[in-house]
Formats: sequence, structure tokens, C-alpha cells
Amino acid sequence: MNDIRLTSRLATALLAALLFGVSTQSRAQTGEEEGVVTKILNAAAEGLYAVAWPSATYKHFSINGVSAARGGFDARITLDGTSAMDGSDLWTELIVEFRNGRIEGLHWGRNNAVLFQPGEFLEGVGKTLVELNRQYEEANSGRPPRAAALPPAATPRATICVRNPTRMTIGYTMSWAGLTDERTLGPGEARIYAYNSDAPEFWMTFDDSADPGITRHTVRLTAAAGTPDSSVCDEVTAYDFEAQGASVGVMPSAWMAGFEHPFVAHVVSTSKPRTWRCAPGYQWVAPEDQGSLACIASSTR
Repeated sequence: MNDIRLTSRLATALLAALLFGVSTQSRAQTGEEEGVVTKILNAAAEGLYAVAWPSATYKHFSINGVSAARGGFDARITLDGTSAMDGSDLWTELIVEFRNGRIEGLHWGRNNAVLFQPGEFLEGVGKTLVELNRQYEEANSGRPPRAAALPPAATPRATICVRNPTRMTIGYTMSWAGLTDERTLGPGEARIYAYNSDAPEFWMTFDDSADPGITRHTVRLTAAAGTPDSSVCDEVTAYDFEAQGASVGVMPSAWMAGFEHPFVAHVVSTSKPRTWRCAPGYQWVAPEDQGSLACIASSTR
């Protein structure tokens, strides 16, 4: 609740400064007045930007305008900063819904984030503001208060990392949540992906051979729901490219049961590290040969 009240105060300060700034545009401002407005706006905007991306660096804000709405108006403010991952520009639009003399909603608008969307915490703040306003009105109306409605829990965050510890440059396409990212990783490079999902699932397609031509192979990559937003691969579910001769494959950095062998078809990992079994519907070609991983469809024998 302390975090909610703090964010509410930041939004209120930002909106108050916004209104003050808009009202003074119709008359000449002194340098002192402009300085006060700018300081208030920057302090509030910086705090709200930290709610969106705690590890990013805030730079500045811009006011996109105020649009009329029934019982009030919506204020659109862009918060701009720098990504902690690659130093690129990272911005989001903040929409403040002002109704009947008070803030009744806060939510993120458009943004240019590729991996991590603005923090979901603000959505809960907006819903909580509405609930606090309702409780205040009931407390002063003489009616018995209703039970407080808690904001819904945020959807768990799913984060994975793809690393290339090989000596070759590898290209791939990552698909998740209706999004697609075509990427090339040089030796030693890595890339993090994330989205909100109760059943996180990523699909990666890559050329599984360094020989001339392209032979596309697709693997399903999973992540545990509730993993944190992080720029450190060791803190999330990581997958590593592997090379064996001209063959290219991928394996989870931590052993995972049921993951397909990086180089042998129809073979998957067991729960015991470094042991394998045939995929469902397949059986060993030579069960007596402990060194062979060849599997054949069960219906063919």
C-alpha cells in the first residue's frame, strides 16, 4: 500500500504540475516560474519512469496534450530514457485519467520496448485509486462500506536468454506472443526475451548446419512463469547454441527433461542429467549398444 500511495502522489504531482504549466501558457512566465514547473514535472516523471523500467535511466518527459472526456480529461505524457541493456532510447506514454476532480486511472500507452513492457504495477495503482476514492465517498455518505476489491494479480513474467558460446555466427528467428525477432548472434553474444504469460512458450528457428544452403530447424523453448526481468542470463532460463562439426543445435544451460537432443533426431533428455531416451513413438535401433543414440519409429519394427 505504501508503494501504491507513493506512485499515486507522483502521478498527482505530475498532473498538478501539468495543469499549472498548461494554465500559465496563456500568459508570460517568469524564469523562476518555468524553473519550478520543470523541477516538479521532472521529479514526478522520473519516479514514474522508474516504475515502468526500474533499471533504465530517465532522461526527460514531453507533454503530448490533454483531451476532453466525460467528467474530465485524459492527459498524455511521454517519459523518455535509456535502456540498461544496450543504451538505446526507451520511451513510454503515460495516460492519466482525471475525472470529477480526481485521478481515476493510470495506464501505459504506446511504447518502443522490444523485450520488457512497462511494469504492470501501475495498472494495479490505477484500479486501487478508483477503489480508494469509492471507499472515501462511502465513509462520508453514511452508507455501510462494501468490502474492498483488490486489484487482480499481475500475470507472471516469463524471461529466457539465448547465448552463443560457439566460434561461429548464428542466425535465428524467435517467435513469441505473436511477435517475431530475426537476430544474428556472434561468438559470445546473447539475447534476452520476455513477455507476460501463465504458460510461457517461445519458438526458435535456426539453420542447423554450417554447410552451404539452409536447413531450418525449429525448437520449443520454455521458461518458468514468474521469472524476473533481468539483463543477466544466469538469472533466467538460458539456452545455449552448440556446434559439433558442421552441425548446430541448442540445449538448455541447466539440464531439462524432455528437451530434444541438439544433434540426433527423435532423441530427448531424461530427468537424469546426460542421459537420453527415444521420443514418444520411437524406440532404440540397437538397445544393446549403449553408445548408439539411433531411434526408429516403433511402427516400422
